[in-house]
Amino acid sequence: MIRQAHINDIDRIWELRLKASLLLKEKGVDQWQSIFPTKEQFLKDIEHHEFYVIDVDDEIVAMMALKGGNELTYEKIYDGQWHFDEPYMTIHRIAVDERYKQYRYSIKLLAFAKTVATKAGINYLRIDTHEDNKGAIKRFTSFGFIYCGYILLSEKHPTDRKRIAFDLRWE
Repeated sequence: MIRQAHINDIDRIWELRLKASLLLKEKGVDQWQSIFPTKEQFLKDIEHHEFYVIDVDDEIVAMMALKGGNELTYEKIYDGQWHFDEPYMTIHRIAVDERYKQYRYSIKLLAFAKTVATKAGINYLRIDTHEDNKGAIKRFTSFGFIYCGYILLSEKHPTDRKRIAFDLRWE
């Protein structure tokens, strides 16, 4: 069900990104309301084998980027701190088709990220979202992520750059 994305998935991934943008806009969340994330970012994630999808009956219904290495926007955190200073993986671009929300695919993606990290010898995840994205915040905290403070997206980001940040560590 969860698999690495392929280049030929990009049209459906982009469609899901646009649907998620509209849903966030309807909820008054200033996230994914500009050119970011771009189609090129998704393609780069796929090319680096850092993008996963949930495929149900040959339809992509959920997606997530899971990246290793240091996230530049996480180097400085405000009004708080990361709970650990050790290697981590970062979750980005997580979205679920609204028609499939009842299946808890976002939680399944978070669990999958934890499994992938563990297999890579890493027991620490970081994630961020817009402070008005109450649904994402609820899912992250119910999974065990702990609030750390906030980060600022790149200065190239044309809309609200502030994102609240969370981390999760396990043994």
